Amino acid sequence: NPLSAEAWVNKSIAYRKLGEHDAALACLDEAIEKIPDDAIIWNNYGNSLSDLGRSEEALAAYDRAIELNDRYDRAWNNKGWHLLDSYHAVREAIDCFSKAIEINPGYSAIWNNMGIAYSRGGAYQKAIECFDQAIFVNPRNSIALSNKGGVLSNLGRHEEGLACCDLALEIRPDCYNSLNNKGVNLKALGRMEEALQYFDKAINEGVYYEEG
Repeated sequence: NPLSAEAWVNKSIAYRKLGEHDAALACLDEAIEKIPDDAIIWNNYGNSLSDLGRSEEALAAYDRAIELNDRYDRAWNNKGWHLLDSYHAVREAIDCFSKAIEINPGYSAIWNNMGIAYSRGGAYQKAIECFDQAIFVNPRNSIALSNKGGVLSNLGRHEEGLACCDLALEIRPDCYNSLNNKGVNLKALGRMEEALQYFDKAINEGVYYEEG
């Protein structure tokens, strides 16, 4: 019954949130058997394969999703992140993020991801521009604020970096990235005791957030 494909997809999402990636993938196999040409299912399939470290298969799944719907912003975004995270392919990742933004310029997380890509490529000013756009689209994107704080630190602009981290922590006080980046900026400013407090908070209380 093709209608059961949606339930298999939802079941896979639940398993993925539990960290049971093999079970999530098995559910998506069932969904693909019911509906072989659904871009959303193939995109999710890529996510589960990526979770399992099956990088080439994940890339092929994202490509299949895009082949089925080349206006699917999430598939372009996920392909870009996979290229960046698994292959360190900065230029190719930026190309994918650019395509996703062309489709949906109001998607804050994609701007953030493109900022990360530029940062990893050492293009810090470009990265800041992307983080600024992510924050413009969603002023409560704490991840983009924190990432901007980290890049400003790389540029030696520690007071500005500290201000970004403070804004991020107002939104999510337990965000690992924000706590750690605030510590980095405080350390660079010579405020060692405060820096140590934030590093301890990051270690003991920090939560990893994927999106703002």
